[in-house]
Amino acid sequence: MMSPLWSHILFKFVLPRIRHAEIEGIRLDVSRLSPLMKSHIRTGRYEVQERLLARRHLTRDDVVLELGGAIGFIGLFCRKVIGVRHHLSVEANPGTLEELKRNYALNGLKPNVIQATAAAQDGVLELDVGGDFWENSLVSAEGAAKTLKVPARSLRSLVEAMAEAPTVLICDIEGAEANLDFQEVPGSVRKIIIELHPSVTGEAEMERILGDLGDLGFRQMGREGDTWLLVRRSAGEWLRNLGVEGRGIPEHGSQTEGCCAGLRVGVEEDEKRREKSKLRFHLERYYYSRFLVFARSSTPTFNETPCRA
Repeated sequence: MMSPLWSHILFKFVLPRIRHAEIEGIRLDVSRLSPLMKSHIRTGRYEVQERLLARRHLTRDDVVLELGGAIGFIGLFCRKVIGVRHHLSVEANPGTLEELKRNYALNGLKPNVIQATAAAQDGVLELDVGGDFWENSLVSAEGAAKTLKVPARSLRSLVEAMAEAPTVLICDIEGAEANLDFQEVPGSVRKIIIELHPSVTGEAEMERILGDLGDLGFRQMGREGDTWLLVRRSAGEWLRNLGVEGRGIPEHGSQTEGCCAGLRVGVEEDEKRREKSKLRFHLERYYYSRFLVFARSSTPTFNETPCRA
């Protein structure tokens, strides 16, 4: 656990000086980011849920439509680490879009990007712009620094702008997923990685979104925190994948039951890892808030008595 003194040194002196960071060989310009976001990136915890699911389930042959391109990390991860050749990013905030372009340039790539927010229909919407890029939201945010009018594009419109039909949809738009018309997800999309935000939209809205996608044939294949992997398969494909088609319920001691037991253990380990990561995140936010209080105080809290020889 970080001491208050080390927290102060880290956020006051160390992190503000960091200009660039690297995650899995991907270089990022972090010079304009807050110390808290720099800390997440520096320790490799940035977008870790999306990264884990993408690494496990995407292939170089996938065509990716990413809603919420942010600073470009997930797009770069898909292209540099997984080898995806066709990837379209959609980012609403023009300031964040410039950071995305800088990060692509740092990695010797050119982005395929549309400046817009994903919505139920084409038009113009207001975007609440917070201090860090991840605080941007179409959902009204208390204390938002300013509001921008940005172009809105429907899923149908975005898909039509792509050179090839997407096979993967990645969505992290800070609660605005509640405004999407998922009926417009094309039949070519077989996998969805979506971060849901029940703290913003409410649990009922999260369940509605999962239900709507379930009605389209998508089933949960993985989950990391509030980030879900959904795969569209027929019932027959699911049974064949599990190796139980025509066998009924697996018998006690069978190989299939053993696999299911292994999956249960894996789920429990994932839960423990998520809880540990969540605790570390809250501790870091606590110490960062302590640093802000300290920095804004006009009276030093340490002993300034000079040392005597």
